[in-house]
Amino acid sequence: MNFIRKTVPFALALLPYFLTGPIEANLYKSPKALGRAGAVVASPQDSMTIAYNPAAAAFVGNRWDLGLTWIHNLGRHTYSDNDNIDGVYDPFVNGRDLFVPEFGVNQVMCECTMTWGFVIYNQEYYKVDYDTPNFLFGSSNLGLEYLHYVASPSWSILFGCDHALGITLDFHGHRLKINGLEDFANDFYTNNPNQFTNKGYDYAGAIGATVGWISHLAYGVTLGLSYSPPVDWIIGKFNDYRGSVADRALLKLPARYLAGLEIQMVCGLFAEFDVEHVQYNQIRPLSQKLLPAFEEEFGFGTKDGVGLGWRDQTIFRFGLEWEWDDDFAFRVGWWHHRTPIVSSETLANTLVPNVLENYVTWGGTMACGCLNEINFFGAYGFKSTVHGRDSIPDDLGGGEVDIEGEKWMFGMSWGRKF
Repeated sequence: MNFIRKTVPFALALLPYFLTGPIEANLYKSPKALGRAGAVVASPQDSMTIAYNPAAAAFVGNRWDLGLTWIHNLGRHTYSDNDNIDGVYDPFVNGRDLFVPEFGVNQVMCECTMTWGFVIYNQEYYKVDYDTPNFLFGSSNLGLEYLHYVASPSWSILFGCDHALGITLDFHGHRLKINGLEDFANDFYTNNPNQFTNKGYDYAGAIGATVGWISHLAYGVTLGLSYSPPVDWIIGKFNDYRGSVADRALLKLPARYLAGLEIQMVCGLFAEFDVEHVQYNQIRPLSQKLLPAFEEEFGFGTKDGVGLGWRDQTIFRFGLEWEWDDDFAFRVGWWHHRTPIVSSETLANTLVPNVLENYVTWGGTMACGCLNEINFFGAYGFKSTVHGRDSIPDDLGGGEVDIEGEKWMFGMSWGRKF
């Protein structure tokens, strides 16, 4: 009951902001973890680390964490050699500065062998908002907003002092809005032209799970593993956009595999290397290409309809942490992954410009007495460009579109033990 009394007031107070606030993330969770580029699968940091590896709950003790991250997006889309549109466009006119809130709580029970917890965080968010129409697509301002938030109760069990197993039940919520695609909202391209574009926000949900393991293999050596199977238990789909989103707007979620190894280099200095693999090719709206579906009758919204053409993604994270003393810790990290966007699919991905490939991060922790701590981090996503190649179909005037992106992030969190 003590755990419920501590958790429920915070969750209820924050829930409206999580569901409606402007947030942007792609595994951007926990300012404390992000100081080391999110390389924490084998290194429990705070209650939010449960979002990376549920087994972390067994090692972080009784605490809650409240964090906020500011994200500054930069980028441009460059159209060339096309009969209908030419020039440079800013895709982030109304979504350049965004904020990521998060909350987690952890409670040890059953004589310190079992732990219960709860986290709520944003998993992914893509927002494009042109301030003019894009005449390749339609007559109103082009834009897409996709929000994916997760609320996860967790449970973990400790085996001896060195091994832990954890699991979360993940409640996924999605919000989608698409504007500016009027040119394709007709009977030639889709069998649902009235559920295609400019329908406002639509919502969907799903239920999944994540399982994790942590083992202290030897003195100063820790292994962490985490797995989220494909999410097929859908409790709602985007009915207002079933004419435009492939597979009849049934957006399932890909499997994710994470593994990390942490080594204590010397006293107080820790290094960790993590690898994550995301299987986007399992999800039709994400994996199916623009061609040939675009040139076939009813090419949008069907099971084999137009998608984003994403390939699977492998993410590498490396982090260093130096515990200066009991009151101060400093962190640096590096994060690399190949963009899931291929050069032939840049046109569809002007709506979801996920092009960044390299980040450098830094951060630290300052203890405030025995019970409180303040964490901070900063990150820079290096400028990256995907150059189009045969990216605009001849039916739309041919030519190319190049996608460029860049990002800055800063965040803080307050952690309190109880």
